[in-house]
Formats: sequence, structure tokens, C-alpha cells
Amino acid sequence: MDIYASQFQQGEEYKLIDFPCGQPQPAGGHADHVTTLDGKKIGISSGTTYYYRELISQCIIDVDQAERGNKVIVQWGDYGKRIKNVNATVAVARYPYLDLPRNENYDLSTVPSGI
Repeated sequence: MDIYASQFQQGEEYKLIDFPCGQPQPAGGHADHVTTLDGKKIGISSGTTYYYRELISQCIIDVDQAERGNKVIVQWGDYGKRIKNVNATVAVARYPYLDLPRNENYDLSTVPSGI
């Protein structure tokens, strides 16, 4: 809520999170640091998705931190601008709410012909 409220307050605002999902930025896209709660850098977030009333940050983090339920911080914002530390919980899933089979496990013989 702080990120949205900053758009209507005096002073520098936080970078706005686009809905339904963040659009790729020019020159390689958006990237935010991901840290432990005590500030150790453990990875990079490359984008956001809004899905089922939750904001999902797509990240690459250190293997030893990639445990479901682990609490981390995503440092949302652009370099040299105002940064918001956003609390996040590691889900360790390709998409936490996607229940479709993975591509390598999909049986193509079940797809009707002519599609």
C-alpha cells in the first residue's frame, strides 16, 4: 500500500507496480535485489505478476535460500530512485497457482487432432 500511497504524497514516489502485471522495461527489463531479512543479497527479481489477488515476484535466488516459506525482502524500485523493501515469502514453484502438467510430462496423444 505504501507504494501506491506514495503516488499521492509529497516527495519522491516509489516506482509504480503495474497491474495486471509489470511490463518488461527497455534494455533487458526490470531487476530488483532480493535479500535476506538481515540484508544479505541472495538474488534478483526479474518481474512481477498479479495472480489470484497476490503479487508474485519472479526471482532467481541462492539455492540455500530457496526453501518454501522462507522470508525474504524484494527491494522494489529503480537504481538511484526511492527503494521500497517489500516483504516476500518464497514459494519455490514455477507458478504457485498453476496446476497444469509441465510441458515435458504432457501426453500429446491426449490432444485432439485438427487443433
